Formats: sequence, C-alpha cells, structure tokens
Amino acid sequence: DNVMMGGMSYQAEEGKDKNWNVAAGDNDLTIALTDSFGNEQEIEINAKAGDDIEELATYINGQTDLVKASVGEGGKLQIFAGNNKVQGEIAFSGSLAGELGLGEGKNVTVDTIDVTTVQGAQESVAIVDAALKYVDSHRAELGAFQNRFNHAISNLDNINENVNASKSRIKDTDFAKETTQLTKTQILSQASSSILAQAKQAPNSALSLLG
Repeated sequence: DNVMMGGMSYQAEEGKDKNWNVAAGDNDLTIALTDSFGNEQEIEINAKAGDDIEELATYINGQTDLVKASVGEGGKLQIFAGNNKVQGEIAFSGSLAGELGLGEGKNVTVDTIDVTTVQGAQESVAIVDAALKYVDSHRAELGAFQNRFNHAISNLDNINENVNASKSRIKDTDFAKETTQLTKTQILSQASSSILAQAKQAPNSALSLLG
C-alpha cells in the first residue's frame, strides 16, 4: 500500500539559475504516460518563451493534473507522477526535455520523504497529496461496500420476517385443521353414543308394549 501512496520522481540533470529563460522555438515538451485506467496519453507542453524555471513548473501544473512539477536545489526541475494516477514510467521528449536533461525516474513513497532539502520538501507535498487521494479513493470504496452490505442485511431481515410469518401461518393452519378434526371426532362419538343408547332402549319399549 505504501507503493500505491507514492510514485515516480524525475529530476532534471541540468539546473537553471534565475537568468535562464525558455527560448523561442525551443519551448516544447511532450510527456508520454499511461494513466490509471490504462489509457496512453501524450501531454503536449508548449511553454511560453521568456518563462524562467519556476514559471515553467507552474505552467506544466496548469496543463495537467497527472503530474506535479516543482523546482529543487540548483534550479533543477522535478516532476512527480503518483502511482494512483500513472502506471509505469513516463517518457519525455521535445526540445525542453533535452535542454533540461530529464532522466530516468526513481520510486518515492511516504517512507522516503525528506523535508531537509528544497527538493525533498517540494516533492513531499506531491507525495502526501497522492497518499491522501489514495486513502480518499479507498474510503469511497469502503463506503460503497458498506452500502451493499447494509442492503444485503436488509434483504436478509425481510426474508427472515417473511419466513417467520409463513411458519406462523402454517402453524395456524395446522391448528385449525386439528381443531376441525377433533370437533368432527367429538360429534361422531356423541352421535354414536346417542344411537347406541337409543338402540338399547328400543327392546325395552317393545316389551312394554307387549306386556
């Protein structure tokens, strides 16, 4: 997870002092990358002629939110790409890439933050921002999971309630059936007793008539 809360950092080999400016005709920078959705993108940066290194970093940040540009020690441009936004490494091309000497990237995470240098302090802001966005995205996922669990629990409660109601109706039906059967049995028993009593009285009645 620490890796996902970090990213790749690219630093220019050539530092630029306050007297350096973007030259007219040598102001293009192409940033080729693969975003978090797997889409390949080429971000075209056409810097403004006359901008210094700080203004160039600000301009890059205004053109895309997939990378974060800043300036470290010695006027060296550094570009950070969070793992939550960019997959793999970034390729730089164009006249500015050659002018600045943007090289290979290095993995950085919240564990490697060093705020004792200008470069580290600038970079730490981007790393912490990437980490916070990673945490926020997972909080949203957990919230969605919780909603689904609550929905499932509600459905199970409804099923349980319906099952209990069905069991109650079945018990009521069985009780009514048994009650009906008992009443029928009692009626038949009483009828049999009455018929038997009448049958016993019949001979006595006949004898009394003969006597």
